[in-house]
Amino acid sequence: MPRRYWITGVAASFILAFGALFLFQDSIFKAGQTEVNTLLASSDEVTLPDGSVVFVNADSKVSYAKNSWSEAREIVLDGEAFFEVEKGPRFLVTTAYGTVEVLGTSFNVSTRNERLEVSCKTGKVKVSAPRGQSSQTITPGLKTIVEVGVVQEPQSVETDQVGSWRGGEFYFESEKLTEELAEFERQFNVSLEYNVKTLEYRVYTGYFDNQNMTEAIQLICGPMGLPYEIEGKTIRINSN
Repeated sequence: MPRRYWITGVAASFILAFGALFLFQDSIFKAGQTEVNTLLASSDEVTLPDGSVVFVNADSKVSYAKNSWSEAREIVLDGEAFFEVEKGPRFLVTTAYGTVEVLGTSFNVSTRNERLEVSCKTGKVKVSAPRGQSSQTITPGLKTIVEVGVVQEPQSVETDQVGSWRGGEFYFESEKLTEELAEFERQFNVSLEYNVKTLEYRVYTGYFDNQNMTEAIQLICGPMGLPYEIEGKTIRINSN
């Protein structure tokens, strides 16, 4: 066999072996990992190995190591979820914008709009920025936001509204209107068309539920004086 063919064969064998090893290691890494993804206009309820419950909002993802849960109660979140945590060892929620640490409580975590927002319903929650640069401990009726790596001072929140999205109800208190519109899109799986520049600085306090799309958009746009038209899965808002 010519030498160049022998070298080519050896190289090909090495590549195949390396690829097989990579796939094997990847499968080992994922072994025992449980991942839950929700679609638009949907939600899910997950019972963890210790009996804790996670309610996952639309367009969100949670993952955890089921096989090693007893050694480390840690869950990774991208999106929004409400947690009811059973008492026990430290329970950690890890996000791209910070971490949430509890022992046994109920709280809501959202990682929308490049920030972390945590609201406490019962118990006590410690919220830390990435790399532990700052932290805040919140109790029932308080929430805090982690933005650009800084944990802000706690703010008051109605405890009966914390995690109310589980029942299809969404409350907004002096928040950007565009954030409410984004939540509307997630809940009804529709597309909203509007001039972002004219709405990005408008602030809204209000409510809608996900039972009736027409009533919901009226609750949002009516108080703001924004005309709109519905065409199938598209809603155009006249924001000029």
